Parts: sequence; structure tokens; C-alpha cells
Amino acid sequence: SFLKSKADDDDEEDREAVPQGILAKVKFGKSAVCESALFYAGGLITGSSDSLIEIWDSGSSYKDLNTVDYPYQKEHVMGHNDSPILCMNLSNDGEILVSGDAAGKVKIWKLATGKCLRQYQAHNASVTALSLSRDSSRVLTGSASGICREFGIVTQNLLQTYEGHTSYVHECRYVLEWDFATDKNPQTALGEGWIVTASADGTVRVWQKGLAIRILQPPQDFKLSSLRSGKSISLVVDPTRVMSESPAIHSAIPIPGEESRILVVPRSSIAFLVDLEGNVLHVYEAESPESEFFAASATSSVAYLASSTGNCLVFSLRKGKLLETIRGFAVDSTTKTNRDHRIAEISAMTHHPFKPSILAAFSNDKTQKKGILAVWK
Repeated sequence: SFLKSKADDDDEEDREAVPQGILAKVKFGKSAVCESALFYAGGLITGSSDSLIEIWDSGSSYKDLNTVDYPYQKEHVMGHNDSPILCMNLSNDGEILVSGDAAGKVKIWKLATGKCLRQYQAHNASVTALSLSRDSSRVLTGSASGICREFGIVTQNLLQTYEGHTSYVHECRYVLEWDFATDKNPQTALGEGWIVTASADGTVRVWQKGLAIRILQPPQDFKLSSLRSGKSISLVVDPTRVMSESPAIHSAIPIPGEESRILVVPRSSIAFLVDLEGNVLHVYEAESPESEFFAASATSSVAYLASSTGNCLVFSLRKGKLLETIRGFAVDSTTKTNRDHRIAEISAMTHHPFKPSILAAFSNDKTQKKGILAVWK
């Protein structure tokens, strides 16, 4: 008889989180593409290159706008003035939406009414990433210039500036470290948490009170054999030794429920699960050393990594094991480009916080025949 081990059960459980096919394709206006997207309990919100913010109805498999809970969408949708919406974040209670645009502006919205509560010029360059604090009192913004700024939501005051990145900020996140203090490491008991940023300059920075307390940079010649031999490996680099030419880091994702673990994904063939000290816990490999990861998303147990091969690789976070390959992922999540008919590159992925098998992916390549967002289930 075939006996299943607990490990098999874990794998089966993780595999349940793997989408099987396309549920819907969300379409955008003429010559518009999706620039940002997020799922929440009430559906899917997208921000597009034609300055619109739209809330899609899960009841219609995200094909129609939700005009039942948000009747204002019958007349108008939320949006910015002639500027693509590059990033969004939603408060934990689902009531406040924050959006950032290519002109450096941030807007705060009340989702129920579609009213803009306040807006401010956060940067002179595009706002490329943003994050709300847990109590929604502060917003952290990252820009194409490499600078991050933190503002009070109500006062709109600039609270802190984070300078150090030399290029485009892809991620800026509030991360809480729940570990209690030990004699060895007393600072981990600090309750105000940390800030993690990732940039096209090839580094991830961990900040506290405006200071970068460590810089992480994956080595160019990373040897998987050294990890397999049981050696502990750290991505922390000396600030004077940061390499100037290094693959951009497009994703630094705190793992839901265990925020002190971060999935770090450079535009290369290896992704890393690290702790806030910079120690490598697991690695995830693309199909070959020539392949690159273009985009990533993570549930509490699974990492989704979109590869340059056009596939999406689904890994067990805990074991680093490849669970499944979703083939043709890029073909089905984008439309061909107009001029050379190539497959557009996946720009971003996001999954549903409560239904882990629901995953969205899109390309913001303006040369596509039509901008779409594909919802997988």
C-alpha cells in the first residue's frame, strides 16, 4: 500500500493553491494598459495608463465594473489627471485607497464614495511604489529617482526621507518583526517595525528611523552548492562594496503571516527567501541560468515566479521545491505586440489575499495590441 507522508500532504495542500486556467480577461480603454492591480475582499482594483482607477466585480468573474457596491462607477470612476497610475495600496479595513502616478502625485480615496480626500505632490519623479502603515496613519512612497518619502495621511506632512538607492524604487514596504527580544539581539523587540525597499540598482535596503541598517545584494556568482552544503549564506554587503552593475530587484515581498521573511526577486535566474538579517533561508531556480524572473507574487506557502520562458513557476516557499509549471502563462496573460508580434513581458502579478488560487497578471507594454489583465484560477 502507498503511504502518504506529511510532506506529501503539505505538497498537496500547496498544490491546491495553483491556478488551473484563465477565469477572466479584464480589458482596458483604447490603447490603455494596466499599470497596477490589487485584490481585496470586495473584488479587484486596477490602475491604468489612461489615469483611471476601476473596481471590478468578483460576482461577474471580474469582467464588469462593480456598480452595486460602488454606484458612482455608473457615472464616473476614480482617477488622476492625465497621468498613468503606477501603484496603489489599500488600508487593512478596505476603506482607504492610496494611488501614485507618473507625475509624482499621491491621492487618498474613500473607496465607498469614490471621493478624493486629499492629494499631494510626493515626488518630482514618478511614484513607483507605495505602502500604507498598518493603522493607515502614514503612507510610504518610492520614486523613479530612488528616493522614498513617508507622509502623514491626515497632516500631509513629510515625516521621513529615505535616501540611498541610486535608481527606480520597485518596492517600499512596512514590515513588522514579531520576534521577541533575546540577549543576543535586543533590537528585534522594537514594535514600530522596519521598512524594506527594493530598487533597480540591484539592492534591497532594510531601514529603521530613516537609516539603512543593512543593504542586501545577491552576488553575481551565487553558488547553489554552498547553500546545499549547509553553509549559512548572507546577502548583506558592506555599503562600500555595493556593485554598481547588478540585476534590478523588482520584488521584495513580505510573506503573509510571517513578515520577517522576505521573498527577494532580482531580474535573474535565482530568487531568494531571506530574513530581515539578510540570511538566505531558501532559493528558487528558474529553468536555466539564461532564464530570468520578470515578476513575482507570494501566498503564505507558495511563491509564483513569472519566467522569461513565458512560464510561471510555482514553488513551495518552505522547501524551495518546484510544485508546478503553468505553461504559456505570458501568452495567456498578455496580447502580442503590434510591430514585431512578440510575446509581451509580464510586468506584475498579484494574488487574492483570501483565495490563494486566484492570481492576476498583466504586462504594461504599450506596444501590445490591447491592454489586458488576466485573472487565473
